[in-house]
Amino acid sequence: TDGEAPPSLAPSYVKTKIGVCMALLVRADFVSSWNAAFDELMSHLLSGQQKQQLDPMDMVREEVYLRTLEAICDDIVDSPEAGWVDQCHQIKDIMRGYRLAADGGNIAPNTSM
Repeated sequence: TDGEAPPSLAPSYVKTKIGVCMALLVRADFVSSWNAAFDELMSHLLSGQQKQQLDPMDMVREEVYLRTLEAICDDIVDSPEAGWVDQCHQIKDIMRGYRLAADGGNIAPNTSM
């Protein structure tokens, strides 16, 4: 019928679970072994943007990306555990548009955006 959203390829709870899993991977690997986590997530999201018209899979990709960012904010950034405070600050800075310096520790403004 008119005005109804098309059926999704994946149920909402599945997209949320994928986002939470991605957030946990970022938490576990970001900086130490996955410096480009946010760049890679963003490039995956933008890979469907080159087409004239988005297909349903592109919409799922966008929703999973947003749910990943939401899970990062809710579970990591807004409630850091004692051993994760420094990493949480780095994640916040990356989400604000800063880049990790080559040494992996210092934060510099992102001029590539």
